[in-house]
Amino acid sequence: MKKGDFLWSAYRITEKQKAGKARNIKEKQLKNSRSTVSKQLVELLSSQRDNFSEKRISRVYYTSELRFWGVFLCEL
Repeated sequence: MKKGDFLWSAYRITEKQKAGKARNIKEKQLKNSRSTVSKQLVELLSSQRDNFSEKRISRVYYTSELRFWGVFLCEL
């Protein structure tokens, strides 16, 4: 055995270790992509909720002193 052979074998990464490392990287990427999708969904839902709130706020009716919220029914 040569002197350099031992050092090479000590630092050698086995195929099993490479596969494990690749698997960990893929799991991390998947976790990050799920997190990103989740954040985008939260942003979408919150913007829809904000838009809905703006529409509801625009339906506040003002009179001289009172504010009415909602739909008015009138008899004809």
